[in-house]
Amino acid sequence: GGLNTSLSANGSISLELTWANSPGFHPPSDDTSATLVILVEIGHELSEALPLWRQLGLLQRYLDMATQGSYDSLASLPRYEDSPATMQLAAIKEASLSLLQDPDSVANLCRWATGEDPGGQETKLTELSEAMRQVALGCRLDQDFTDKLWLLLIRCSKITDLLECMKFLFKAVNNDNGVNPYIHSNNQTRMAQILRKLKKGNGEIPHLEPNESLEILIEMGLHKLTHDYMHVYIESELATVDQIKQGLPHPHKPFCLQDITNKLMFLSQLHTILEVILLAYNHLSPSRHILAHLTNQALAKYKTQNAVLLDRLRTRQVTTFHASVPTKEAISYITSKFTSWRLTLTSKNSRHKVKTCLLITQYPIFPSGVGDHADSSSVFDDGEDSEDELEHFQVYCLVTNSNYLPEAYRPSHQRTLQNQDMTRLDMFRQDTRLIEIAERGSDLPEILSKTCHMYREPALDLIVSRI
Repeated sequence: GGLNTSLSANGSISLELTWANSPGFHPPSDDTSATLVILVEIGHELSEALPLWRQLGLLQRYLDMATQGSYDSLASLPRYEDSPATMQLAAIKEASLSLLQDPDSVANLCRWATGEDPGGQETKLTELSEAMRQVALGCRLDQDFTDKLWLLLIRCSKITDLLECMKFLFKAVNNDNGVNPYIHSNNQTRMAQILRKLKKGNGEIPHLEPNESLEILIEMGLHKLTHDYMHVYIESELATVDQIKQGLPHPHKPFCLQDITNKLMFLSQLHTILEVILLAYNHLSPSRHILAHLTNQALAKYKTQNAVLLDRLRTRQVTTFHASVPTKEAISYITSKFTSWRLTLTSKNSRHKVKTCLLITQYPIFPSGVGDHADSSSVFDDGEDSEDELEHFQVYCLVTNSNYLPEAYRPSHQRTLQNQDMTRLDMFRQDTRLIEIAERGSDLPEILSKTCHMYREPALDLIVSRI
């Protein structure tokens, strides 16, 4: 099959087409399967999801600090990477008060909560790019007060600043100076619960310990990022609410470190899937149906207990995702010539197996200087590609010979060995050779004939006769 590749700063997308019973260089109209191979670097600086990634990483560092448990009010807080400089305490207080007194945000949130459209028009489906823009800029319409407050409090440089900001905020709400922060009814974070009581006038300003202030901040971040990811997936119709919430950890008790770790793992899985889908969206412009199809496959791969992705919050890693797509849709993604072809032929009998893999590629598999004489510009015999276009292709052949004894022919003492011992002793005595055999003027049957002559394997003669 062929391989068509699209490169990006933060990853690449390849299209693999595979077909059988037709050893030609162009895919037949039927009996062809298509696979997208998406390789993406998680947390790349050019990713649209970078702000979310940085907030996830900050949550991880907060959690590390909370796990250690040995800090006081003078302890420094991890720095938010998106901030060019830490805000002064006075500036954070002023911004918090402005946030409390912002009537526009409260009005917009109320309209959203009641299902009203601010423009008086029917709500339209949100494109993925627009949904990402909203969460990246912190202007998601369905935010509540604690979501916006999170983006302010993460600018604190020390625990003592965090404590002072929270105390200032509690006093402002308790004094009832016309402030009325909007909080979702399903927001069960400790910050939300404290503010609700203070708004109703039946609560006292709490005295927080250093560890409590950090725990409250972590809860706010988890709440905010969970709704950020939900917004992108649901508003773009990438997945349903049930699909996203499947596997969502539910806390068993207030601030359990294991529950918090599980929730952070869940968010890292959603982020990895989002990075994969964004790369496909930006470079293939697939239909909404195909995007949902890719998302469903990515959810099946990454939202499992074996998909350990939490370490990616500490170090950027590359993930590779394979997704099957409808062939007719996939062919429309081809924007350039294929870069490689691979033909696999297999023949076997009761005691012998030969597998030959022929690779024709633009990308040499040996280091420069090894096999530079190779030139397979004439290996294509169908006349559809000019020699100028193919002069940089090289041909490689991998031949694997496997000899094995049927069980009836094994010595009786070997039949009693464990399976793994039999395999090691005589089941697969394998000889694998990788050779470069391309020469100017050679074609596909000639290449395979040379391979047969070189190894004199009767099975390969049968293979050649099938071409």
